[in-house]
Amino acid sequence: MSDKQPVQTALVPEDDDGDMLSVVPTADSLTAQGKALVPGDAFAIFNLSRNRLRAVIEANMGESGGGLFDLDRIKVPGAAGTTWALPGLSGETAEQKFDAIVVDWRDTRAFWKVGFDQSGGGTPPDCSSDDAILGVGDPGGACRTCPKAVFGSGGGNRQACKLTRLLFIARGQNTLPEVIAVPPGSLRDTRKFFSRLTSNGIPIWAVRVRFELEKTKSTQGIPYARIIMSLPDEAKEGAYLSREQAAKVVGYAEDVQPLIKAARASVEDYIDSAA
Repeated sequence: MSDKQPVQTALVPEDDDGDMLSVVPTADSLTAQGKALVPGDAFAIFNLSRNRLRAVIEANMGESGGGLFDLDRIKVPGAAGTTWALPGLSGETAEQKFDAIVVDWRDTRAFWKVGFDQSGGGTPPDCSSDDAILGVGDPGGACRTCPKAVFGSGGGNRQACKLTRLLFIARGQNTLPEVIAVPPGSLRDTRKFFSRLTSNGIPIWAVRVRFELEKTKSTQGIPYARIIMSLPDEAKEGAYLSREQAAKVVGYAEDVQPLIKAARASVEDYIDSAA
């Protein structure tokens, strides 16, 4: 990586020799294991020149690299819908599932003294944290020991200080990353997926992830849609990136860091029927 520190350093594991890509299998080893390779044309970032990417970002977004909400967002639909609305140059398209590479991620928190059911969700938070580590505002301080982050502090099994995870993904032929804000009701399943990859020694940025939606109900009986992350069929479709492809992802993540660092969770990212 460059001198700039990535938002989430857990994305970049290194072996004892300091080579973070050595944990990723080569194309030949994947083939030898009977696993299908992710096609080279499946994602634009595999064939994207880093110099071209930097030039396009500067030409269209300026030297600052963009603002807080410049990246396209893929939102979890309301009313327990199970169809994604995927942004594109010609408008949105409806899809039941899509594949992407998670190039980075970040947990964030926000706390409102007056709940959404009373305020309607239009007010800024009283306390927030861009890294879910240190809160700024009232009460502020370390998130880990904050009483507002304790389950049950928000009534039932909910946290008064809401947590969301921002996933920065590369999808299809898009050059810029898109953002998925994982709402509180989908966090448990998302963390389980991350945990299973970790148990198998696989970095999140070294796999092709399938995103789907599943209709379920909250503990209060309110229907909502939760995010389901999985790997495509590794023998037929290709789930694991080759070391060569993963190297492209790592370089891409470096180049879009200014955009990723500038991105913030919005108020609506924390509004969730299950939270």
